[in-house]
Amino acid sequence: MQKFKYISNATEICQNLKKESDLFCIRLIKNKTPNESDFIPAYYLKQKNECLAKGLSLFEDIKDIETMFELMPNLKKKYKSMYKAKIKEEDGCLYSSPAYKKPSHKTFYAFKDCDELEIFTEEINYEF
Repeated sequence: MQKFKYISNATEICQNLKKESDLFCIRLIKNKTPNESDFIPAYYLKQKNECLAKGLSLFEDIKDIETMFELMPNLKKKYKSMYKAKIKEEDGCLYSSPAYKKPSHKTFYAFKDCDELEIFTEEINYEF
């Protein structure tokens, strides 16, 4: 069994979420070019919900990101780019975690040997 980077067992923490795989997902990046700090889960940046916070927030549909920016305009200022990746089972566990007006939201728990910088390589052209 593969070990996770930030949690001991995703299935124990996130029992109510639906597991998915082989999806193209988008990650908001705070820099023009991604670096390791763009892939640190929110838990380590002081978020409260342990299940969601120990994973990375991804979106399957860019429209949900745009909705999030409309609802929280100041959030858009935090980011400089978006990168896309196909998340596969060997990368980690991907769970459907829809949020208010963001049905395509996913939470991703990377395995220890997953290098997010190697899988999130396709930049999405978006005006920030």
